[in-house]
Amino acid sequence: MVARRWILVLSFLAGTAMLLGGCRRLEGSAGDVAVPAAFAAPAAAIPAATTVAANKRVVEQFATAWNTQDYDAIGTMLDPAAAIDNPGLPDLHDGKGYVERARTVHAVIPNYQLAFDDIVAEGDHVLARETFRGKLGNTGFTYTGMLLLQLKDGKIVDLYEVSDELAVRKVLGDIPNDQKNANFGWQGGAGKPPAAASAEELEKNKQVVRGWFEGDAAAQGALAAPGFAYHNPWSPEARTLADRNRLMQEIQAAFPDLKVEIVGPIIAEGDRAGFRFLLTGAGLELPGLALYRVANGEVAEEWLIWANTALFSALYTN
Repeated sequence: MVARRWILVLSFLAGTAMLLGGCRRLEGSAGDVAVPAAFAAPAAAIPAATTVAANKRVVEQFATAWNTQDYDAIGTMLDPAAAIDNPGLPDLHDGKGYVERARTVHAVIPNYQLAFDDIVAEGDHVLARETFRGKLGNTGFTYTGMLLLQLKDGKIVDLYEVSDELAVRKVLGDIPNDQKNANFGWQGGAGKPPAAASAEELEKNKQVVRGWFEGDAAAQGALAAPGFAYHNPWSPEARTLADRNRLMQEIQAAFPDLKVEIVGPIIAEGDRAGFRFLLTGAGLELPGLALYRVANGEVAEEWLIWANTALFSALYTN
């Protein structure tokens, strides 16, 4: 068991993925955080492609401000009424608290590093996969997460994040490391920017991932591409469709009344599509984010991140 002071640090780490806000590893000064001029025009006058590109740029500027510890810039890019939501930080709801939490995390972990593994944007939404690395004393850690942002007029109005805080609790010794998720990271993946797609193809991709997520094992088998790859930090050794089916069967066995729900819009760009979801059952409320790569109308890869501590607690306290 590690020293108590590191266990206390857990409350900072559990939501650091949210605080780091969907970031590509960036360099440069915080002087690059001005909101793009394109946002000064009426929203109706801005082409959709321009809006998406500008929103991605805002997210990158937000990351630069975070990485350079420019808290004034972070606060400026958050709308005053921004809603902040992370299952690992149930008491954090607004921009002011977000900035203060960022200060605290940097004070404890000044060497925090992050990588932006995927970014998908449509309309006013941006969805990203993330990997985070750092060191507590002599103990290094790596964990993953997903971030869903909504922007309006160049400012972040909604920030929703789910991170693999269970991994951090294990590296700190708060949870025995003989359970699932002893290793960290979504190993593999497409590793490429979203491929180009027409509006019709985007809609088809949305239908494919909805049918996949809401369907049963037979539907998923029919929609799975050859060589389908599964990624979930809850069980990083699980890579195949059979592995995925086994994991979902384990959860369904523990919660026979399990229901799945897509929350909000499906966001699609190129060959990627993703959304926020909720799994519920008696004694279980499991929020998460999903991202898919679709190839030729089939699901080629699936990334799932859910509130691992919530699932761990539900499974091992029932």
